[in-house]
Amino acid sequence: MNQYLNLNLGSYRIHNLNLCSFNREKDLMALGASIQNILLAAVALGLGACWLGEILNRKEEINRLLRWDRDLEMVAALAVGYPGKKPGKGRRRPLRQLLLPMGPQQV
Repeated sequence: MNQYLNLNLGSYRIHNLNLCSFNREKDLMALGASIQNILLAAVALGLGACWLGEILNRKEEINRLLRWDRDLEMVAALAVGYPGKKPGKGRRRPLRQLLLPMGPQQV
């Protein structure tokens, strides 16, 4: 059975940013680096993990469902859990199929 825990690791206060944050752009980059480390740690522990990007297109609905204050902005979400089955080995395409020509020379 798949069991997943949805984690909101990235909510960001919108008002009074000067008081809450040194630099929003750097804060968001730091959040991305932290999430990458969380994903790597989850896999090392045998968990499945996925950084959910499409959910950000529905953040107003998510904020309403979670009953968040209007001054919170969802900036990241993760799904973490035990996979239902062990993933098989993927098939890689030959490198020649992935490269694009870059001028007069053909790859």
